[in-house]
Amino acid sequence: MKVIVLRLIVLFVLAALAAGCGGPATAVMAEPPAAVPTSTATPTSTPQPSPTAPPTETPIPTPTEIPLPTPTALTVKDPVIYAPGNILWKFQTAGPVWGTATLADGILYFGSDDKSLYAVDAGSGELKWQFETGDLVRSRPAIDGDAIYFTSDDGNLYSLDLNDGAELWRLDIGNAVLPRSPLRISWDYMQSSPAIDNGVVYVGSADTRLYAVDAASGEVVWKFSTHNKVRASPVVADGVVYFGSLDGSVYAVDIATGQEKWHFNPQLSQIQSMPTIADGRLFIGSRSTFLYSLDVSTGEMVWSASFNGSWVESTAAVYGEAIIVGSSDARSVYSFDRQTGKVLWITRLGNGYPWSTPAVDGDKVYIGSTDGYLHAIDARSGQEQWRMPTGESIYSSLGGIVASPIVADSLIYIGALDGYMYAVKITGD
Repeated sequence: MKVIVLRLIVLFVLAALAAGCGGPATAVMAEPPAAVPTSTATPTSTPQPSPTAPPTETPIPTPTEIPLPTPTALTVKDPVIYAPGNILWKFQTAGPVWGTATLADGILYFGSDDKSLYAVDAGSGELKWQFETGDLVRSRPAIDGDAIYFTSDDGNLYSLDLNDGAELWRLDIGNAVLPRSPLRISWDYMQSSPAIDNGVVYVGSADTRLYAVDAASGEVVWKFSTHNKVRASPVVADGVVYFGSLDGSVYAVDIATGQEKWHFNPQLSQIQSMPTIADGRLFIGSRSTFLYSLDVSTGEMVWSASFNGSWVESTAAVYGEAIIVGSSDARSVYSFDRQTGKVLWITRLGNGYPWSTPAVDGDKVYIGSTDGYLHAIDARSGQEQWRMPTGESIYSSLGGIVASPIVADSLIYIGALDGYMYAVKITGD
């Protein structure tokens, strides 16, 4: 009997202890940490200053609303090996030549990272004059009458006498406000080039604005604020100036008032290329990895073409009913039907970045690349005809050609990162 009572007491105590501790413990498995996506090839975005007059919002269609070309349907042409073209002359500067030259009345005008703007005889390569600024000169000069206009990383827009390079005026447009980051961090390598219309100079700045400046006096007519640096060069057509910004938008601004007409923002991705306007369409590439065709009057998207993960840094060139444009990581040149966005051909250009703007001459297209070559391509088929090598770059982290070729009198003029301006005879076509 005592044994039974003791057993009952023990059971009662154990039950009480279990009730006081909340029951038996349950094992809890720790949740694994959330997977962190790996970074893409897109560089770190630059902090965006607040604009003084933010642009108005307009409804923007998304690229998915327009059918994209099917990448599997593309035909890739194999590049060919070609002996170097005939070099008529080459002119050496003391720094890489990033910017495109301007040719006028037999004189070639171009800038260099040695901080100078040069005037060189286009036939002989002899120096006419040299003007030194306080920093890099990468913009393409614009000419109006007897004056030439360009920008420098020292912050200024310059006006010089075309004949002797004497300074007429300079205007601080804030180009030095936000210095360039190291190249391979933000790929901030462009400099806005001036466009001139009816006595007014239009140019972008690192201070996030587009400036309209009186060409004669250097006085500011108006300035339009964006949300990031304006490295892209503007285009003026029918009373409107069009340009892109590193804030990811394409803007259309009334040149009479400085007021926005429309803007298009393709996925908040930086734009460094210049708009190309033809037959009521505006074509522009973006780091969103698309090329866009927009209605020039409204900014509405007509079509978009995917570059399959590659930035579109090049400015498009018109060839008949096609547009031809370079890329970046795709390392290729593309030809599209202007009306539909259908891909006509793609040509791979070695292992460099074809950021250069194509130059179309007849049925040939010429384009530079950071692979170190100037390439000649059949504009109809995409078949590479020949390539000409440049020298070793004196700019340590990148070589080859970023500037765009210009063609005149059976010669190609092209600047390269080896510090030379080349005059190349068109042969071997």
